[in-house]
Amino acid sequence: MTGALIQSGSHNGDATSDKYKFGLRPLRPHPKRKIWHYMCLADIVLRCTLLAGLIIWHYYPECINQFHSRCTEALLDQTSLMVLQVEAMLAMILFWKFARWEAEGHFITFWQVLGAMLVFFSRRSLYLHPFMMLFAFLGLWLTYLIGVRAEFTAPLEPRIPPFCPKSGDTGKPKHGWLGKWISRMRLFQSKSSRVALSVVLYVGGRLGLWIFLYAFFLSHEDDLRGLDVNLDLLFYISIGLAILATLPDSCVYLTAFSELVKDLWNMKRSSNAYRTGPYEVALLDDDLREESTLNRQLRTHLCQPLTILIPAYMPNEEEIMFDVFNFYRKQAEDYPNDLKILFVWNSPNEHPEAEERLREYQEEWPNLKVVRNPWSTSKCDNLNMACDYIETEFVLLNDSDTMVSAATMKRASMHIFGEEQLDLAQCSNTHCYDDTSGRPDGAGSGCFAMGALITAYDAAKPMNISVQGTFKHSPFNGRGGFWRTAALKKVQFDHRTVGEDHDSFYRGVAFYGLKGLLDPNMLCQEREPPDCKSLTSQRIRWETAALEMRHTFNWVLRSEYYSSYEAFILLWSQLMYNCNMPFQCLPLQMATFLPLCIMKGYLVKHVWGNDKVSFQTMCAGEDCISHFTLMNPLTEHLVKVALPLTFVVLAVILLWGYGLILMDCFCRATATRWRPRPLWLIIRMTTPIFMFPFYTWIQFWALHDYCWGGAKFIPTTRSPGSSPKSKSTEDKVDGV
Repeated sequence: MTGALIQSGSHNGDATSDKYKFGLRPLRPHPKRKIWHYMCLADIVLRCTLLAGLIIWHYYPECINQFHSRCTEALLDQTSLMVLQVEAMLAMILFWKFARWEAEGHFITFWQVLGAMLVFFSRRSLYLHPFMMLFAFLGLWLTYLIGVRAEFTAPLEPRIPPFCPKSGDTGKPKHGWLGKWISRMRLFQSKSSRVALSVVLYVGGRLGLWIFLYAFFLSHEDDLRGLDVNLDLLFYISIGLAILATLPDSCVYLTAFSELVKDLWNMKRSSNAYRTGPYEVALLDDDLREESTLNRQLRTHLCQPLTILIPAYMPNEEEIMFDVFNFYRKQAEDYPNDLKILFVWNSPNEHPEAEERLREYQEEWPNLKVVRNPWSTSKCDNLNMACDYIETEFVLLNDSDTMVSAATMKRASMHIFGEEQLDLAQCSNTHCYDDTSGRPDGAGSGCFAMGALITAYDAAKPMNISVQGTFKHSPFNGRGGFWRTAALKKVQFDHRTVGEDHDSFYRGVAFYGLKGLLDPNMLCQEREPPDCKSLTSQRIRWETAALEMRHTFNWVLRSEYYSSYEAFILLWSQLMYNCNMPFQCLPLQMATFLPLCIMKGYLVKHVWGNDKVSFQTMCAGEDCISHFTLMNPLTEHLVKVALPLTFVVLAVILLWGYGLILMDCFCRATATRWRPRPLWLIIRMTTPIFMFPFYTWIQFWALHDYCWGGAKFIPTTRSPGSSPKSKSTEDKVDGV
């Protein structure tokens, strides 16, 4: 029995091929002496003391100096600032060299928060000493990097097959990102208390927004009033910090642009994309010609036998599985080699009628092989068991409601066995007309407007796939993915992560150097969830999976198959969107938004003025490019506007950042098959605004699940013409 529970697939000769060499560098060594742990804790206590004193100095100045009548006038002298800077420098060296996530854990996060708060409460004093201010803000960047480095270099061993079934995994951690100690506290054993702490964490993760609003609306009055500062020098430093803040994002966007432009150049037209029926698939116009490009390429390529692996959970797929078999049976007529289907299913109940029909279908079409996994409670279990039954050299991993054409199968064979010799060829997802129009159950059903918006939003290539495609490391999407069988058996699927699809290929690249791409001309069609409840459950799972990809960063940083630049691009492309954790990113938020205080003060002094201020005063000491006068329509007063050279430089930097975002949106508009493109562009730019409550809801629950380790999955598969399900049978069993 024990041997049957372990799904290895290692007996296959291809799986042990010498082609795949394990390439993970050793773990970061742990300090031998425990004294460094106590020194880290001592520095945290020191920072708490310094912060308490600083807050008292600001808010209760009469306790320090009876002549201070206003808290904003309480400033630190140069000696006190020097003490803070020396402490910051020594602490960063200490934590960079000796802090370890497995030892200090969230004490490191607390240390980061203290560092950010010390800079925030001493900022007015730092304005008087510009170069100390520069050092402090650069220190915030280093503080952020030290924290994420500590987490991403924790001792995380590689996960490789064999994987035991989910039901037999007694060693799975019972906690999430918050850690074992917090999860076991009696205070947080109830759901309400965990939700309350998750609310604090979620709001804390958005502190950057509040810092931005504070800096934008209150900076001149609160931060610079009464200070005799060299505003120009502070502004020059702020420009340098702004350039530093835009560099990482710029590298990510520019890397993605190269992949999007390549897709646009290679993408062939498909007139029926997003115009097909529920169980059809879009075709390329060029493939319909007798002398097509694909047919010419196939003259020098012999397509290899293919297995289509479909994991299923009964009874969800019971009504649609024979429609799926009939579809692929028809595609087998157009595929120039053997096309087999491996259907692996699980269920907690017996289904005698369905099993009898499956036996009859196998007798009618021997290319169908049906296997039941009696120990399975997850999709991963079915996939891992199926590895023992795959007899072909490459395999298509698909869901029951995802359709793939024979033309796409031919292209996949050329990618994997042609000149490129890839390990994964991923399809580009499309959707049927019912989903696109917001009527998921046909023309006679009700309208699901949110589904239509999500369909348009999903029609673009995700950022992480865009940047990885440049290096031929595009991950597996869970459906429509053609694997080299030997590569699949090397990595298999781990049920301990919600996003087992992306996780599998990230492990494959990091451990064995697998290569993969997403071909825009390989089309597959999937279905969107039919109602708001199932859509919300799906997107919470996806958001949680995005957070869980943080554990792959450890292997990316240690892998010999990732260059330093690619590792940076991959990590930052995810951190810049939705992988930063609350409070851990607070130093980065401070370093990015606090310089806005100085920028606004500079604008008030040198750019904007009223009718009583002369241009000579505004441009004093400045190389003004131009100046002019405008009428304020609200107050009917004249407003003088000057354009110093440094202000123009700042405007160019800010426009560069926003321009990259707009350019990214336009590039994705040109590389999508959703039509019409102008409408898609409008939906893409406005959907986050109108659906802000929805995104807030799913991001909050994803954070909750990731922090506490309680991710769940509700399936969305349905049969043609069926009404949306109000209650999923998989609330009890995690299935396909």
